[in-house]
Amino acid sequence: MAHDAEPLFARLPVHPTRRQSLFAWTCLFNLMATFVLGGLWHGASWMFIIWGALHGGALVLHRFWSGRGWRMPKPLAWLMTFIFINVTWVFFRAKDMDDARRILGGMLDFVSIQQLPLVAIPSNQLAWGGWLTDYLLRWLPTGLAANFLCFCAVVVAFVIVRQKNSFDLMQSGLSRAKMTGALLLFCFAMYSVLVTTTSVFLYFNF
Repeated sequence: MAHDAEPLFARLPVHPTRRQSLFAWTCLFNLMATFVLGGLWHGASWMFIIWGALHGGALVLHRFWSGRGWRMPKPLAWLMTFIFINVTWVFFRAKDMDDARRILGGMLDFVSIQQLPLVAIPSNQLAWGGWLTDYLLRWLPTGLAANFLCFCAVVVAFVIVRQKNSFDLMQSGLSRAKMTGALLLFCFAMYSVLVTTTSVFLYFNF
């Protein structure tokens, strides 16, 4: 099983035969085609096809990259993956290409962080912090202070991803503390689902 998990190019000899090279490239083509068709399965829209093609292309590039034995620092790989996922999912939710361009342009518009007027920010984005919001507005740009929680969540996510996941924790044994923590997290997740006011399920639209 471990052998099957190796990248295709890693299994090829230094001077692969024509048949071996054709097999490797065919597998990569099938991988790309699978994701393009997976995008089309979500709906008859070029946005879904682009979404699938981008993910398929990224996986093909990853297979080729790792098969050559190339490596990059893990923090850089995480950052690139995070940015890539945020960009590609814009096409999944955008109605058309103009909508995608508008969203991507907004994501890259760092100037608006400085120029965003205070009156343009909804009050609920500022009221959560009380005196902390006043302090943040004094030292940070308005756009950054209004989305301070979002930026903190991104930082926390990068910290969490370096920790052991649930599978790793369970491998070392199931203790009472782990069971209590898992139960509390489950209860919190169920509460969050029940109190939410959004009941739209994306796949109902297909």
